[in-house]
Order: sequence, then structure tokens, then C-alpha cells
Amino acid sequence: MFNVNFFCHLLRKVFLCLLVFGAGFAYADTYVVDWNQNFTPIVDGDGNLTLQWPDSGHGWYLVYDSYRGYQTYTDELAMSFSGLPNGNHYFYISACFIHDDYCDMFTSAMLTVTNSSAAPRTANLAVRRHSTAQLTAAEADNIFQSATQVLSQSDSTNDFRCPVALARAGNVGVFTAGDGSIDSQNEFNALQSGVNVVNNISWCGSLTPNVVGCASLPGNRIAVVRTFAAWEGILWAHEYGHNKGISHSTATDAVMRGTISSQNRNVDMYECNNFKRNL
Repeated sequence: MFNVNFFCHLLRKVFLCLLVFGAGFAYADTYVVDWNQNFTPIVDGDGNLTLQWPDSGHGWYLVYDSYRGYQTYTDELAMSFSGLPNGNHYFYISACFIHDDYCDMFTSAMLTVTNSSAAPRTANLAVRRHSTAQLTAAEADNIFQSATQVLSQSDSTNDFRCPVALARAGNVGVFTAGDGSIDSQNEFNALQSGVNVVNNISWCGSLTPNVVGCASLPGNRIAVVRTFAAWEGILWAHEYGHNKGISHSTATDAVMRGTISSQNRNVDMYECNNFKRNL
């Protein structure tokens, strides 16, 4: 008696072997994950890799990739990824039954890419200064570079290396409306999208004297005051986080903490998801 199910299962295994064998040439590294939820973080050099997992007897596997932010169904036991930039990435893998959407096995994999040539997602922001405020294009670029390092580098074991870059779009513009001080909601609303450098901010949703930054939550307006060089990258990253819908954090070392110091450099994985959103 010819067993069709056994034959199909055998073909599936042969195809999987070819897939993984072939991936060994296209992708230098293949990482095997299991279903016990205790997977050791991967350190990968170039951002080109294959994840492989054991057969659980399920018909489908749902794989979520945090960098691209979408999930994919597959009936294979491996999936390849390429072009992941330097930073941290995570994957959720669920084992699901073929006839419905019910999934009853889950595992995850954390990946750190260290030497990729792939460019990260970049937020290109317009920059303007009030005519009475000082900012050169070179200074703006240095601040954006510092903000990118704050997001993408790991400064502690709790710091998620968020693969997002901030950069200047166009020349540094100059605006003359107002007196260079944000003292009301109307004055804030009059700002254009992007980073607006002013001399003073005493209004941010309410009367808030002597703040160094204010941003739409969410939105596209940012107002900042020039401050200590060690703080400015943190400040611009913080205000951009508000634009992406991220509220203040209570963590003492967080980029999104409501007060600023040179120690506020940490981003968590959920905040990173928002920093990457719509880029």
C-alpha cells in the first residue's frame, strides 16, 4: 500500500535539507533554535543568516522579524534573512496547526549584528534655526551622528542596540517668525516639521519654564535649545522618540526619561519598534 502522507513528508524533508544546504552558501551562518524559550543570544557578523528549528509536527510556522516588522507563514523548518544592519534584532517563532490559526508552541531568538555593510533605516529630518539662534550644518550633522550612536550602540546590558540613524535633510534653514522663544501653544504650532532650534522654551503643552526640548506626541514638530555637547544627541533622539509616539520612561538611564543627563542613553526593545516605525 502506497502511503501518500509518508511520501509527501519525505519530500518535504528532502526539500528542507536542500534549502538549508543551499543556505550554507548564500548565508554564512545557520542557527538552530529550539522550543524551550531559553535560547542563547546570537552574535552574527554580517547580517545574512538562516534560522532553523525542529519539526514540532505542526503544519505551519509563523515567524516575526522585528527589523522588518512583519510576520511570515511558512511550512518549512528554516527561514533565511539578509541585509540586517548592525544592531539588535529579535524573532518570534510560533508552531501553528494547518487547519486554523491556533498556535501552541513559541520560542524566540535575539540577534546582535556586529559587522554588517547594510545601512540602517534612516530618519531624514529638516533642521531650522531661529535667526537669533546659532547652529551650523556641521554642528547639526555632529548632533545627528551622536543621536544615532545613542540609539544604535549598547551602553549597558539593558540597552537595546536600535538600528536607526538620524540625519539632516537639506540645508539648515533660518526662520524669523517670533522672537526665538516658545511661550505658548500657538508659537509651538507655528513651527515647521523637523528640528527647530530656538533660544528658549517655556511652554510645552503647559507652562514649563526653562526646558531644553519639546516635541509633538506623536507628530513631526521638534523644538530644542542648544545645550551641553554631551547632551545634544540624547536630546534630539529623545524628542524624535516623542514624534514617534514614545512617552517618558521612568528608567533612570533611559533616553526617554523626562530629565536629561549624559547617562540617559538606554533604549528598550519596544521603544526601538517605535523608533523604526514608518521608516
